[in-house]
Amino acid sequence: MPRLDTLSPASGPGGAEVTLTGADFGARNAASAVRFRVPDEGAAPVPAEVLAWTADTVRVRVPPLASFGSGGPLDVAVHTDAGDSDPLTFVVEEEAPPVLSAVNPVRGLENDTVVLTGERLGRPTALSTVVFQAPGPTDVTAQVLSWTPTSVRVRVPSLESLGGAGSRSIAVRTPWGRSGAVGFLLGELPSISAVLPASPSPGTTITVEGRAFGPPAGGQLRLVAVFDTEDPNAPPVVTAPAILSWTDVEIHAALPDLRGLRTTGIRDVVITTEWGRNVPDQRSRILIESRASITTWTRVEPHARTADLQRGLDLGLQARVYDPLWMLGRQWQLLELRGEDAGTPVDVRVDGKVTPLSRWRPRDGQSEHVPVGVPLEALVERERVIPRTGDDDDRSFGDLRLSAEAGLHLLRLIGARLSDAKTRVYRRRFLDEYGLRAPSGLDARSRRFLNVMADRAPDGSEIFNDFQGALDSPPRLPQRPDIDLSDRSEVVAALRDWYDWCRELFSEPTQNGRAWDPKRMEYAFAAGAGGLVLDAPEHDGGHLDWYSFVRRAPGSSLGSAANGRGPVNFTRRAVPVPVSYPGMPVPRWWEMEDRRLDFGSVAAAPNELLKLVLVEFATVFGNDWFTAPLDGLPVGTLCEIATVTVTDAFGTTTTLTPFGDGAGTDWRMFELSRSDGVSDAGNALLLLDALPTTQESAPVEEVLVVRDELANMAWAIENTVESRTGRPLDRYQDEAERRTAAASTGPTGARRYVLQSPVPRNWIPLLPKFLRDNAGAVTQRLLARGAMRAGNTTIPPLGRLLEPGRPLDIFDEEVPPTGAKVSRLWTWGRAADGTTHLWRARRKGPGRGPGSSGLRFDDTPPA
Repeated sequence: MPRLDTLSPASGPGGAEVTLTGADFGARNAASAVRFRVPDEGAAPVPAEVLAWTADTVRVRVPPLASFGSGGPLDVAVHTDAGDSDPLTFVVEEEAPPVLSAVNPVRGLENDTVVLTGERLGRPTALSTVVFQAPGPTDVTAQVLSWTPTSVRVRVPSLESLGGAGSRSIAVRTPWGRSGAVGFLLGELPSISAVLPASPSPGTTITVEGRAFGPPAGGQLRLVAVFDTEDPNAPPVVTAPAILSWTDVEIHAALPDLRGLRTTGIRDVVITTEWGRNVPDQRSRILIESRASITTWTRVEPHARTADLQRGLDLGLQARVYDPLWMLGRQWQLLELRGEDAGTPVDVRVDGKVTPLSRWRPRDGQSEHVPVGVPLEALVERERVIPRTGDDDDRSFGDLRLSAEAGLHLLRLIGARLSDAKTRVYRRRFLDEYGLRAPSGLDARSRRFLNVMADRAPDGSEIFNDFQGALDSPPRLPQRPDIDLSDRSEVVAALRDWYDWCRELFSEPTQNGRAWDPKRMEYAFAAGAGGLVLDAPEHDGGHLDWYSFVRRAPGSSLGSAANGRGPVNFTRRAVPVPVSYPGMPVPRWWEMEDRRLDFGSVAAAPNELLKLVLVEFATVFGNDWFTAPLDGLPVGTLCEIATVTVTDAFGTTTTLTPFGDGAGTDWRMFELSRSDGVSDAGNALLLLDALPTTQESAPVEEVLVVRDELANMAWAIENTVESRTGRPLDRYQDEAERRTAAASTGPTGARRYVLQSPVPRNWIPLLPKFLRDNAGAVTQRLLARGAMRAGNTTIPPLGRLLEPGRPLDIFDEEVPPTGAKVSRLWTWGRAADGTTHLWRARRKGPGRGPGSSGLRFDDTPPA
């Protein structure tokens, strides 16, 4: 069987040479032939003149065009003794371009059928098209319904694609050329966009707005009555209003009086032009109201504006009953005798995406990835527990008790791997090199602890910093203390286990930047979810939730997320249920309420508008709300809702839009606000991996900030500071003991002159400080930390909260008249995955009001 693969060329006029390539053509004999045939059924094949023949190539001459009647596609096949090959298509071209002689009709509307007649149109090919020339010029291809060599039937393209109504031209394109253009007039049906007013009265004027009304000479405007139950055989009630003015886009007409209209009610405004009439819809429908009747609608609701406010509220909420006919009338008034096609929601589909909070940045740090499994509260609040070399914090704050416990645990781990004799050797070596040292300024309890633990426990904090090289590969150990080569692997293994234990014991930050802002006495940080950045500029510590954040303007970012932490699309389906709450009114007016409820006894003063709004919501709109669960979403993500589709009991689907959709919407709740104050639709729900509950210790440090109006300054009172053993130290008790020891033994009744009266050492002064611009105007008010003097030395703060060793300027607005209380404490919590976290945190809360230090100048107190 011969196989035909290609034709070259694939089109051409009659008499053109064509080369056929393939396989199994064999040697030429009397049966060998190449046949051209019109694809129509019953058409006889026409043999071509063979110019050359080989086993895989044949060169022939195309038969004359007259053999096929007209140009168009032909089936070409190779015939041998073995049979015919599968045909290929060859397009025989006319000797000249097509000629378009007539279009019928010469005018019409979009989607009308038009017949084109002419010559040399040929049979249809893939390149045979009919085009309408639109303004531009632009060719718009029409849909071909039928095609013969002498006529083509097409559908007129849409008005929009042709640029509107007007004169257009039509042409035919074939592989052998393009015909000349023939004119065609494209029309448009009139359309009505609005009729004003929508409810006119008889004898008034209406304005019809729209397009394609045409000239007034060929136009007509009619009002056709619309009846609910219309007899199809009855003639329509048609009224012709008087035309006042007529343009292509607007018509002014005067309605007849009531006698001319014959009846009021709904009318369809129908405009007829040379192209036809408009399609009636709601925009072209009006309601003609009779001046003889007045219809008003009044909602039954509480009305409290009476002389006796309580009586007015009672009357509005009571449902008094008179006789049965009155009851029937009330049911009619409340539409209880009329069925409503109101569908009940039966299915809700929610589509959206969740984006993990993958990056965060503390106030003065760099952006970094959010570690998996660490709650955001711990990530933001945690502080160093074991001091590190190079930390900005003063290393004198190291906890001696924790250092001793950590050092003893290391010795236990070493002892578990070595013999008792070697354990005693290394215990001595570590005690000699890293023994607990007594820092200056120890309180009595810390001194007693150090006396007990001296030469019994090494300093775990020092070991933690010096033996970091043990974690390297290969491990690097300091020269002191000596580690025998035979014991090196066991000691390194014990050190690595010890480092793991230290890291698991406390949740500590991995960078030096911190979220705590000492000038504001609160936390400030940012978290990023994809291309959205959330700022928490004023977090006082403790529980974090969505309302702690504001959104930055679009376009900001904290960096790219880690692999596997990109957005994930989700779909949830649920059955909505009505919102209910204790004391909710029954949904039907005539259903008896629970005897324990009495909405009429709600007492409200004239200025208690919120209470009146609450009562109205409960009694009028309380049963209009439904809720659907959105479960199974991962925490630590930003959930963005794309669509909410509700299906009711009738199968009707409704796509809901957010309440806050669009700028300037008044009803906005539970929404992440923009930090720049712009009101837009955030449409996002922040699902934090917050801890359900936490346990907090008593404060190990507490500072009370108070205003001293008599001294025109403020004081930071250190009530409690953390001792060197990690226990709270009462500064008041310490100050009382110091004053008792320094009490004067002078004569009773004697007085002495003092330039400045002393204040307790735990009272740190905060002095007013003003920042000014170039014009001298105050731009910022601050409270700068100062220091009282004791002899020739200044008295510094002892705790961490007041930033000893650094300048501290607190913003004036952060200390209200009630003051503020700031504390440091331990926090423990269990995350949703079951892991526990222990960290040191800070809290800010309200103070106790103003205070007075008793500071006086030029005084003579008793000696």
